[in-house]
Amino acid sequence: MKTAIVTKYGTPEVIEIIETEKLRPKAKEVLVKIKAFGVTSGDVRIRSANFPKGFTIPAKLALGVFGPRKKVLGSEFSGIVEEVGSDVKEFKIGDKVFGFKLFDINAEYACIKESQAITLLPESLSFEEAASIPFGASTALYFLNMAHLKSEQTILVNGASGSVGSNAVQIAKGTGARVTGVCSLQNKDFVKSLGATEVIDYKTIDLKIISSKYDVIFDTIGNLRFDDVKHLLNNDGRFLQAVATFGEMFASKNRENNKKFLTGTAPEKKEDLLMLTKMISERTLKPFVDKVFDFQDISKAHAYVETGRKKSGVVVRID
Repeated sequence: MKTAIVTKYGTPEVIEIIETEKLRPKAKEVLVKIKAFGVTSGDVRIRSANFPKGFTIPAKLALGVFGPRKKVLGSEFSGIVEEVGSDVKEFKIGDKVFGFKLFDINAEYACIKESQAITLLPESLSFEEAASIPFGASTALYFLNMAHLKSEQTILVNGASGSVGSNAVQIAKGTGARVTGVCSLQNKDFVKSLGATEVIDYKTIDLKIISSKYDVIFDTIGNLRFDDVKHLLNNDGRFLQAVATFGEMFASKNRENNKKFLTGTAPEKKEDLLMLTKMISERTLKPFVDKVFDFQDISKAHAYVETGRKKSGVVVRID
């Protein structure tokens, strides 16, 4: 089978496609013939070793000093079940599925445990659409649940046109919250179409000096600091940081006037994927795919994501 590997940290050109032996599922696994997978900011961060401030040394100790120990990257996928392990109960051969599993996804086949974040593909979605959902939407759901966002509350989403941000806008809108999105002017109409009632162009408006107040501020890209925007929070407001520095990960969650700084790492949870599937069926969540690349062009997909200008998801398809 064809497999994309990363043997050392570097530019997108370090990605190689090689032939490897076809996988066989264990007793509680399914073998998925991958039809499409997403290329996320997390994939790019690992491949390039461009980690948030303070994380370079601990990340390399965990992932590999000179290159990833796990040479096959990826996290979100869609495909068809080709083989099932002897103890698998939930899936059968021929099922169309999608899901979320860190590493070992950028290949023609992947083995996924039945208990992991994998479920049946909604009939309304293409393989490419489904592969763009799990990473960004799961991350958005994790943080919005952490904030206990309620109907009629106000939320500002920084990076509203990206993978996490575009899902956060939709999920927040689905709760009945009033959403303000921050993005570039060229993505204004897109973010409004997701459900934002107001859009701020980050190139012309400085968030540090606006007068609006919010119950929740969700920074999906990591370029805001709590001290810079805490004046925009109502009392008991929450600042959510999806990409935190090493120091912020260990910072106190309780701040002045009960304003809270919350961060963390979204887990791969089956129940979250099932919740997202329910939102899709109820049409409160819709995937958007910015660009689709062929498998042989996976390096180009990484290069595009690395520009930071992508809108929602970027997907690689495997014919």
